[in-house]
Amino acid sequence: MEDFRSVPEEVQNLLKEIEATRDTLKAVSSRLAAIEKHVRRAFQVPKPTKRTARPARRASSLNRDQLLARFDDIRARAAVPPQLEMEKAFYR
Repeated sequence: MEDFRSVPEEVQNLLKEIEATRDTLKAVSSRLAAIEKHVRRAFQVPKPTKRTARPARRASSLNRDQLLARFDDIRARAAVPPQLEMEKAFYR
């Protein structure tokens, strides 16, 4: 039977997993770019035209306190466990 981790231990574990996933994605992206570059050179494939720009996101009309109040309301409706208090404190 495994011992349960405390909330800070679990958060640290999840942060390590996120970092490892991020590193893996960077490696995959780098390798994919190298393969694409090789194929372009080997088969003389032209580079694709530039992508169209995404429309700019509009700024939020809510201030920090309104966003926190909305977060609290959503969390209360979803009956989220209090462990997320740590996550909420992280964004303050």
